Amino acid sequence: MARRSSQTPDATSKARRHFWESRPGKWLLLSSAGDIAVVSILASNGILMKAIPRQLLFSVLIACACYLAADDFVKTALFRKLPQAF
Repeated sequence: MARRSSQTPDATSKARRHFWESRPGKWLLLSSAGDIAVVSILASNGILMKAIPRQLLFSVLIACACYLAADDFVKTALFRKLPQAF
């Protein structure tokens, strides 16, 4: 979870608009997707760590996606209210 949630600022803090309105670069997308895939495979199969159930990994992925969306809406609301502060 720590690795997935640490990628959220990469997507949300790079622009004042919603993160889906300004697509990140190809390499950032590929590296993020690859990182999530590799770490999920390692964690679910118990490689270099204790195995984590796949259902829990999926739940964490969904929770991180919800956090990403909520964080983005808070960010855009703050930019609208306090444009001179940023």
